Amino acid sequence: MDKFTVSIIGCGKRANEIYIPIINELKDHLVLKSVCSRTEEKARKVGISQNVPYYTSLDELIKKNKPDIAVVTTSRDNHAEPTIKCLESGINVLLETPIAVTLSDADLIVKSSQSCKAKLEIAENYPRIPHEIIIQKLIQK
Repeated sequence: MDKFTVSIIGCGKRANEIYIPIINELKDHLVLKSVCSRTEEKARKVGISQNVPYYTSLDELIKKNKPDIAVVTTSRDNHAEPTIKCLESGINVLLETPIAVTLSDADLIVKSSQSCKAKLEIAENYPRIPHEIIIQKLIQK
């Protein structure tokens, strides 16, 4: 089976503490292809530590190193632009929560996902955590 290539857009805490370890753990299925951050220092640090190309321009990443999947972990007020750009480039997106901080940005993201062939997944995993499922069941009683 071919591995899916993944690029991380946004090189902050969630990228480093959540997504990179997951990608590395799923090495039979996923391969980290590149990283991108508006901050060159963060992009360089993560790229070098993972031995992958790093970029400060999403356009350049897409042009030179287009992945199958982009994990967007940018700051919450900067979700729309990279998400829409990836979707419109045919890249499937896993978008960290919240989808956006404004309804207009959320609407743009949803509209883009509906008009593109690429898939969009919002990474809302908290309700799936086992103790949260138990709490929800207790509340429903």
